Amino acid sequence: NMQTSLRKLQKRYGDTLSLLSVCLDANDTDCRRAVRRDSMLWPTICAEQMWQTPLVREFGFAVVPANIIADGNRKIVGRNLNMKDIEKMIKDLKDKK
Repeated sequence: NMQTSLRKLQKRYGDTLSLLSVCLDANDTDCRRAVRRDSMLWPTICAEQMWQTPLVREFGFAVVPANIIADGNRKIVGRNLNMKDIEKMIKDLKDKK
């Protein structure tokens, strides 16, 4: 459900919304399969290290799925939100511009 909602947000906000996925699959083949299955049209990073991926520690991910919302200044303004709150936060950030 989250991937579908993110695709809709990406279509709605176009270039004003940037998405990035961090895939915790053990290998690139599984990651590519998931990207195709979920129709993710944004960049996806797969270090093939599962929970040992450096970005897990860097971003402080503890559960999957996880999310981080950053504003135009790259300041983290939200973390691990549900889709309703993600949509509201993105709308609020866009309205502030």
